Amino acid sequence: MSLPDIGGNSTDSGIPTAIRLRNIETNPSTGQVGFEARMYVPNDTFCSSTWYTPVHIDSLPITFLVAEKGVFQLRDEFTFVVWDDKINRTTAIFFPTGCIYEWNNPVDRCRFNTSVLVSEIGVMANIQTLVHDTYLLLRVARTQRARIQMILTPHDSLDPSYFATFGEFETVGYVAFPTGMALVCIEGVQFETASFPSITSDPFEFTYQNTYELGIPAVFGMLVTQNSLTDSTAVRVFARTETSSFAITQEDQCAEEQVVHTTPERATLFVFSFTTSPGVFCF
Repeated sequence: MSLPDIGGNSTDSGIPTAIRLRNIETNPSTGQVGFEARMYVPNDTFCSSTWYTPVHIDSLPITFLVAEKGVFQLRDEFTFVVWDDKINRTTAIFFPTGCIYEWNNPVDRCRFNTSVLVSEIGVMANIQTLVHDTYLLLRVARTQRARIQMILTPHDSLDPSYFATFGEFETVGYVAFPTGMALVCIEGVQFETASFPSITSDPFEFTYQNTYELGIPAVFGMLVTQNSLTDSTAVRVFARTETSSFAITQEDQCAEEQVVHTTPERATLFVFSFTTSPGVFCF
């Protein structure tokens, strides 16, 4: 699910949101996938009424991508890991086995090539179950070539017992990919990936590498570090156009009034659109 374009150029004007999915079903005859999606805001029952008041969110345009599970090589150059796993508050997710490298071991674990720096590995992900019917973010604490460490992150709260309610596992679908690439594909899609090592609550503009002639592209992404351990934080985009978007971190206001996030975090983004332009064979 793409990041909603919501709020303005400051943390005070933004709204913390979490998109949750349920009832994901696949038609066995056609392969068509269907699901329900809902946008959650923090539960004010566990928040300070002094600072936080729930805000109703009208319908917002969201783009979704449905991908087949597997490990894929785009143009024999770019590795994409599309998989799912079960996680709780913090879980190490290992990439699947079955990739055959030059040593021809079919049980070897899939991984990124050593030419891809760990700091250049990106992730986008969504919770695909609704075990906990409430606001929950996903965040990656660490990326490695054969695994990632992912965290279920509830909103902040002044009630310590609130955090003890998230012990059960949720299923997460994720895509791990190299950043710094931009492709226009003859199959009718175009996309690019980027890594930003120092995103804070100071907004910044990032200019796309591709030209998106069919309109404003969708932006997917998440934080892939957890340098600040105390605040529930996500990446938010706003003012999207055909050429650029702005990005900022967004905290909730459940436990304290200020939502300024000065600790630099790394965020990875995936920009996607359809295209009619001629391109290269990608798949």
